[in-house]
Amino acid sequence: TSAIPVRHDERTLTAMNANDSIDWFGEMVVQYLDSSDIPPPFGLVPVPTPQTTLASSAGPWTSLLAISIASNGLEEASVLDLLRWQEPIPEQRCHTVAELYENLAVIRPFPADRAIVLVDYLFTTSTTLRACAARLKRHGANVVLGLCAGRTAKEASYDPFTVVTGALERYSPGH
Repeated sequence: TSAIPVRHDERTLTAMNANDSIDWFGEMVVQYLDSSDIPPPFGLVPVPTPQTTLASSAGPWTSLLAISIASNGLEEASVLDLLRWQEPIPEQRCHTVAELYENLAVIRPFPADRAIVLVDYLFTTSTTLRACAARLKRHGANVVLGLCAGRTAKEASYDPFTVVTGALERYSPGH
């Protein structure tokens, strides 16, 4: 079991209630966005998972994270399923931002008045977030934030449920 701080509460995570953690993530993000300087309305864009391609009939499961954020008090937020991989991403090797960028496709138009927030399940190297942000910006999006439910850590943390923030290096295609 783990004790997870959500809003002003401490919730116990067990194998029996693991699915609740998706909703808890949504609550944590809403609290974060409420205290941020990012003006609504938000467009929550799920990052495509490695097998979410142009041929996929359904969106990525990261949509569940975006839906959780929108349904936890962000009435002005909309979930925008915009990105697909042209080809599946092999998970057994590392990819450059340029490779991922070239493999990404924007599948539909989106409202220009929305601050775009990318939503992913895991932060490891930032390559996927950077590629997604660059592809959306190339199509005129105002990408302001990337949110990840978890992060890869090289060492154990005594406070694993802390919010970690930082700026990512911007990727500019062709440079």
